[in-house]
Parts: sequence; structure tokens; C-alpha cells
Amino acid sequence: MMHVSGKKLNRILKVLPKSSAIKKIAGENWYDVSFNCEEKETIPKLKKMGCQGIIEIPLNKVIL
Repeated sequence: MMHVSGKKLNRILKVLPKSSAIKKIAGENWYDVSFNCEEKETIPKLKKMGCQGIIEIPLNKVIL
């Protein structure tokens, strides 16, 4: 999960999986973005691109 400014959202979405969830933060031009990813390089790349408040949560189980 992370926060992304509206100005950078389209550029950030090109790096993330298509299944990312995006919610607008009330009263701001910022978005809360949640996604699943296995690539270790993704978080440092997102930080360099301007994402903030990045939270990494380990995934224990996926039920399909």
C-alpha cells in the first residue's frame, strides 16, 4: 500500500500490476494504491518516483 499524488498517478500505474486498487483520499489530490507484487526492486523504484507512506505487508495465503 502507498500514497501517490494525483500528478504522478498515471506514471506510477505503468509500473504496477493491472489489478491494483486505487482510492481517492478525501479532500486531497492524493490516492491510496494497493497492489500485490513479488519483485524486490519495485519498492525502491516507487520511492524514487515519489510515492509516500509505503507499507509492505507479507502475504501468508492466497485463496482462489
